[in-house]
Amino acid sequence: DIDTLDRRLSPVAILANPGTDGYIDLINGPQDWSCCFGYACQKRVSNFYSIIATDMMYEIHLTSTPPIHMRYRLKHNDGGNPVLLKIYFPKPQRIDIFVGDRFVAPNNIDLTSESFAMLPADD
Repeated sequence: DIDTLDRRLSPVAILANPGTDGYIDLINGPQDWSCCFGYACQKRVSNFYSIIATDMMYEIHLTSTPPIHMRYRLKHNDGGNPVLLKIYFPKPQRIDIFVGDRFVAPNNIDLTSESFAMLPADD
């Protein structure tokens, strides 16, 4: 995004295993890297690192408006164990998902309806 260095997304909340046994990780991100010491000119890269387990569900909430482009990486998962990410967006709109260069078709849209209709969550 054009304001990627100026807009503050953190803290980013990652809720693991939602429910009574769940826990939350609040990630703050890197500090200001500009040469200015005033608040108005702070520059922050929006990189957030967390350690997660596979075969679990996580809910991700951002403090600010979500950026247009986001990338998630799961390193060292050679076995291909899955992780379910649920990302909160304040406005319901179409979100296109790609794995590498491959488009992943949505599974929460009623394709039999003539108008745009979302299916209820199945979790």
